[in-house]
Parts: sequence; structure tokens; C-alpha cells
Amino acid sequence: MKSKLFTNNPVVPKEFSEDLGIVADTPITNEMLDILPRSISEYLLAMDSKGESKALDMLRTKFTLPPKKMVGILHVGGYLLRRMEVEDSIQDIMADLSTLAVIDAKKLTQTRPFVKALLDECKNKFDAEKLAAGTQSVALKNIKAISYSVDLRPVVTNRIELGEDIAEYKPIVSNLVPVAILAFRLSGDDEFVFQMNCRTLKILQDALQAMEKDLAETVAFVGKDKVRLL
Repeated sequence: MKSKLFTNNPVVPKEFSEDLGIVADTPITNEMLDILPRSISEYLLAMDSKGESKALDMLRTKFTLPPKKMVGILHVGGYLLRRMEVEDSIQDIMADLSTLAVIDAKKLTQTRPFVKALLDECKNKFDAEKLAAGTQSVALKNIKAISYSVDLRPVVTNRIELGEDIAEYKPIVSNLVPVAILAFRLSGDDEFVFQMNCRTLKILQDALQAMEKDLAETVAFVGKDKVRLL
């Protein structure tokens, strides 16, 4: 293999060949070549599901392509962009694709502008952003999605005690109390769920606002030109 892309990934999955075939069969305009690489990189670098959805929604709105074609373009673009190295050249990548015989040679030629646009994105922005995002996410889990719900729970008096006759049990609901339930889906698909009352919810809100101010003040102290904001 000539490129680092395929030297480091010499075996490509079957799905990659199918997706690259979809790219070859799709008329990709210059406008698409201007927009697709950035949108794919934003999707790959998204820290949560909202960021992923935003990138996908932009693609669906901008291009009226059938879902299968859009998914194929996104998959093959993501596969390549995630693995490209800034030292790679379009000549080496295309030569490796030819050697791997992932698709017919004539069709492969039609994918060159798309692959070239992805490589340009990698060299100009994506590689540095990927490094920054990786540094930011090292060591600890990242939040990928947040969901919440609220609940009303009954306050039951005259509760049954262990060993008492269930037939004689007559629970009494004296009140209802509100509970907020917050769930974080973390990288690795771990989930962290906890509950709060109104007081602890306010404490959490205040802590998050304080943290936001601390971050803003830290950036202002060192200067925005020295910080990569993700």
C-alpha cells in the first residue's frame, strides 16, 4: 500500500465497496463537493446526538437524494475521512483503491473528485479538529445524549411492615411529590441516570451556570486566539 490510509487499514469491509459504488453512481456536483466534506467532518466530530442530527439534517435539506444514496455517501465519506492522514496524496489513495479492487476501475475513476475533496478537508481542517477533540475527550467519558423526564410520586402513609398481613393493609396517599429524572448517554454507550427534587435541580443549574462563567473567564484570560473552541 502507498497511502497511510490503507497501510494502516489494509482490509476494507464489504460495506465500503458497496458504499463506494453508490458514490460512483451518484452525480456529485461541484456544489456538493463544496459542502459534503465539511458536513461529514461535522458529523464525525459531533460530541452528542444533537450535533450529529444537525449535520444530517443539513445534508437532507441541501440535497434531494434518496436515503440509501445519502447514507452510502455518508458512510464511505466517514470511513475515509476518519482514516486519512495529512501526508497522504490523492494519487496514492486512488492507487491503493485500485490495488484493493474495491469496485470496477471505470467506476473508481468517477469517485476521485469526492475522495480528493475529503482529503482536502482532512488537510485543511479535519485533522487538527480531530486532534483537538481527541485531546478534549481523553481519559474520561463524554456525553453523547441527554434525556429527562418528570414524575409525580405518591406519599403513602400507613405503609405495611415486613411480616404484617397483606389482607389487612390499607395504604393512604396523603400527597404527591415531584421528581426530575436526568439521563446521560456516555461514550461507549454507558448510561448514567439520577433523580433530583426541586432544590437539588436548582443547585445543579447554578453549578452549570457557574462552570460556564469559569470557562468563559478562562478563555478570556488566555485569549481566544490561543484556544480552539469545540
